Amino acid sequence: MTLRRALRSGVAAACIAGLAAPAGIAAPAAQAIASRAGVDVRVATAKTFSRVEIRGAQATVRRNGQTVTLNFDRDADPDISRLRTSPPKWFKGAEKRRVGGRLQLVLTLADDADATFGSADGAVYVNAQEKVQPEPGPDPGIDTQPVEIAEAEPARPDPLPPGGVVRMGAEMAGSQVQLSFPFAHPAGAAVFRRGDAIWVVFDAPAKLDVSKAPRGVAAVRGVRVMSGADHAAIRIDALADAPLFVESEGSTWTISIGPGGQPQPAIVRVTRDTAGGPAGLRAPVAGATRIINLPDPVVGDTLTVVTALGPPKGVPSRRDYVQLTLLPSIQGLAIEPLVEDLEIRRDGELVRMTRGEGLALSPAWASRDRRQAD
Repeated sequence: MTLRRALRSGVAAACIAGLAAPAGIAAPAAQAIASRAGVDVRVATAKTFSRVEIRGAQATVRRNGQTVTLNFDRDADPDISRLRTSPPKWFKGAEKRRVGGRLQLVLTLADDADATFGSADGAVYVNAQEKVQPEPGPDPGIDTQPVEIAEAEPARPDPLPPGGVVRMGAEMAGSQVQLSFPFAHPAGAAVFRRGDAIWVVFDAPAKLDVSKAPRGVAAVRGVRVMSGADHAAIRIDALADAPLFVESEGSTWTISIGPGGQPQPAIVRVTRDTAGGPAGLRAPVAGATRIINLPDPVVGDTLTVVTALGPPKGVPSRRDYVQLTLLPSIQGLAIEPLVEDLEIRRDGELVRMTRGEGLALSPAWASRDRRQAD
């Protein structure tokens, strides 16, 4: 059983939603701690590390020696009795505080523990594991060569204009509708089709003003705006067979619907991931910026969207697998998960798709044919 599945089993027992966690960890035990005010504190243990994960609020994390402090963006009163009375391995205890009217959670590490922390899939996590003892220093009589250290991904300028409002422009070029989105600095985007809808997703929480949306145009029957903490999106109700184009010029994205002479996007090639570990898929997406969980209010599920900077690139046709579907896109990626424990992560410009047990990489039609033959 993977750590992710164990966490989900614990959560189901407590009637709490599933937990996203690293794949490939065998035989862990997990327990979900009940929440108050919408904030969940969850604990899981595996052979090589223990994990504390918090959902329902954003937080900044800092470490000072064996103390890890999480400062949340709002007040809450989660239940941390599990951490106090029976902390998992490599943790010694926990304490709740109120600082400036907001929740602060202080985790104490064991003396022999090290920790890593971050955020993934809308949750903040702290992983504690055995501290690695430093290697002996080099012999001073031996010359050593400097080792090049990879630099962290550079920070991009904030794409939002002052006030955060991005006003959509709309023009007609013959029978083609052209919708433009001028940001202050380049923003990552994803553009894809799902049924009769065209989705445009940006990696910044802009306030999209679509008051100039075209009316009485056959190709565009309606525009709906949605937003989240890390994204903004529009869902365009359009003709299913209307040609679709996307262009990126400077900090402006332009979506064109209808016949036109715009160039086609580059192709993102999705292949088997040969890096080892559980079977998975990989997709090099140049300029990839963010992985976004995007609720679809019409279908009632949640897609996973990968945004990227221009120039445009996408997956030209739908690709169905047993456990996921890649939707046709002309910019970025749009993935329809068919299992709860699907894991999608970004390593720079490489997007990896897998799950704890590995993916079944035969196309979906092959699996259906086998079932019919049995």
